[in-house]
Amino acid sequence: MNAKEILGPEDYATYRNVRAVAVLFVVFGSIFALAGVAIAFGEQPPPNEDQVPTWFEWVLTAIGLSGAAGGLAVLLGSRRWSKLAYAIAAFYTLGFPIGTIMGYTFLTGLPTYFDGRERLAKAAPDQPS
Repeated sequence: MNAKEILGPEDYATYRNVRAVAVLFVVFGSIFALAGVAIAFGEQPPPNEDQVPTWFEWVLTAIGLSGAAGGLAVLLGSRRWSKLAYAIAAFYTLGFPIGTIMGYTFLTGLPTYFDGRERLAKAAPDQPS
């Protein structure tokens, strides 16, 4: 049996959507983290020109790392570490329109996703979900 047959159409759609958003969390989080580190350690402009505040560099890096770690935790099925992804989903919701769609999908679908993972694990204990 495959996941679509075990979960049913609606639960499978939610399962698939949350997995896709978790992958995007990992990708966007990695990009944000790399951007924050690049800004922090890159060549600084002379003091009289516009400069990015130091706190912004580290906030961007922290948000990126949290998003990547949270997305990875969801993909691996860790309810405990997925709390990072909840925080980042709330942050992404402010980024209209893509972030809003990602955040809403994630915040509303994550409990169903974890329930689906558990049902898949019970149905096929020797196969990864």
